[in-house]
Amino acid sequence: MAEGDTRFGVLQEVVLRDSNTTLGDAMAEAREIINRRGEPERTINWRGQDLPFLRKGDKVEVKAGSLIGFFYVESVAHNGETRLMELTLSREKTVPVAAAEESATFQVGDAVRLNGPVFRDSFGNGQGRTFVDRRDTVTILASLERAAPYHIGSVGWARPGDITRG
Repeated sequence: MAEGDTRFGVLQEVVLRDSNTTLGDAMAEAREIINRRGEPERTINWRGQDLPFLRKGDKVEVKAGSLIGFFYVESVAHNGETRLMELTLSREKTVPVAAAEESATFQVGDAVRLNGPVFRDSFGNGQGRTFVDRRDTVTILASLERAAPYHIGSVGWARPGDITRG
């Protein structure tokens, strides 16, 4: 009987060995394979017409064959010669847990360190200069649902994963 999360089905693999012939050895090897491989990959690779303004972290709506819905861009590779792009998409927004928990506590006036780009608006449009270890303060707080909800000093809007306490 399969244990754990089976909502994606059960993947079986036949492993033939001349050694490890006892049930205990086989169970130990099976557990090691499961731990090494983890859960199924939840990303989608997609290739299509280039949209130069599309960036990592953007939320996009896709209607292409059986791929229908809203997705987050995990990575994007633009090719200027072929005018195509390759995307890695995910249904879940992947923000490191520690960064998400810490960023939720920032308020106007908090001293922060910025390690990343700033944007023209809190929706993450118009990427500007990228800063490394810039010390500044949070001057405006937008809705945490937005891509870049923190306005930093006079430089622009920052994403939650790009700022830490400073």
